[in-house]
Amino acid sequence: MTAAGPPRTPDPPDLPEELADSGPPGSDGLADAALADVDLTGAELRGAVFETCRLTAVVATGCDLSDARWVDAHLAGCNLANGRLRGARMRRASLTECRLTGLSIAEGGLDDVTVAGSQADLADFGGAGLDRVRFTDCDLSGSTWADARLRDVAFEGCDLREADLREARFENVALRGCRIDGIRGAERLRGITMPLDDVVAGAVVFATACGVRIAPEE
Repeated sequence: MTAAGPPRTPDPPDLPEELADSGPPGSDGLADAALADVDLTGAELRGAVFETCRLTAVVATGCDLSDARWVDAHLAGCNLANGRLRGARMRRASLTECRLTGLSIAEGGLDDVTVAGSQADLADFGGAGLDRVRFTDCDLSGSTWADARLRDVAFEGCDLREADLREARFENVALRGCRIDGIRGAERLRGITMPLDDVVAGAVVFATACGVRIAPEE
């Protein structure tokens, strides 16, 4: 059997160098525009489409973006904490230094997405499909991945403590320099790729998942 290679690198958003500035989006979304320093707290944007757009320092806490579509989008310094993105899909998107605490994209999809330097603790990815996704230096502690499907996904320098992986499925997934203390469903990590030092650091987690009892020191 041929060993799987590293997870495929996500394709970046296809964005022009300059985009026209825009005001707050309507219920149908935003296209070919840049949006900055706008407060969309609690907005109802179900099914909206955000295509070829750049969002900077946009506040959308508690926003309803269920079934929304994001294509060729870049989000920088945005706040989507507690956002409702159930069923939403992102394709060729990047998120940098965003606050995503408590965000739910359950039953949604991420394709060719990068998330860097972002706070996504308690986020819900349950039942979502992730294909060619890279998380770098992100806080994913307490996040939920139950029944999620991950293929060609990389976690680098992420905090995954207390994350729930029960019933998640992994294909060609790599973890490097991640904290996994208290992770639930660690047995679902069968087949992932990790550096040896990380495997040793997570020995207690893996031993517990295998039912190994840790003997007290004499």
